[in-house]
Amino acid sequence: MIDWAYVGLSALWIGGLSLGLALVSIASTIASRRRQRLGQVLAKTRLRLALDMSLLLFCAGLAGLAAFWWERLLWALLGLGYLISAWRASRPV
Repeated sequence: MIDWAYVGLSALWIGGLSLGLALVSIASTIASRRRQRLGQVLAKTRLRLALDMSLLLFCAGLAGLAAFWWERLLWALLGLGYLISAWRASRPV
């Protein structure tokens, strides 16, 4: 029988990671066209917010799949850090 919770949590972290990699690729292209560094592009655009959210999905998926309580706690703390970073990126300057 298929463990649908495992499939869903695996899809969550794989989707978050693939979204993050796609966003870094987009930012790299923008940086190349503007002749800037990748970090400068990610710091100045809304791509940072999307990247933080994709990393939050990644952490949520791996927290759900963790075998031990301390692994879940570490993934949750890392996800909380990305949530705070996304909240800061979404605030107007």
